[in-house]
Amino acid sequence: MAEPIATPDTLAIYIHWPFCRSLCPYCDFNSHIGEQVDHARWRRALLEELTHYAELAGPRRVTSLFFGGGTPSLMEPETAAAVIDLAGQHFALATPMLKSLWKPIQRRLKPTGWRRSPRRVSTG
Repeated sequence: MAEPIATPDTLAIYIHWPFCRSLCPYCDFNSHIGEQVDHARWRRALLEELTHYAELAGPRRVTSLFFGGGTPSLMEPETAAAVIDLAGQHFALATPMLKSLWKPIQRRLKPTGWRRSPRRVSTG
């Protein structure tokens, strides 16, 4: 196992979703046309990577959880909810951070039972 990361008590998490409906000519990000994305496989990989880095980082307070890409609104709501839930299991999620979750993802998560409480994010 690698050595723990020596950093302050807070942490920002960036989740990259590299898929788009079309490639923008100005975009320099790692992005791909995602006609047939294996969402379950991507969800597993994101959760495994989050767990790996959580073990390295140790107990922290997450002040930012940002979904970027590509077009993160194309991510299945269940994937976003699973990432948020797992981040909340590994780290303390700062209340101001919860208020800044990307609006399109929030709207898409409502049908999954996702809800935001003053101290945490959860599903169902």
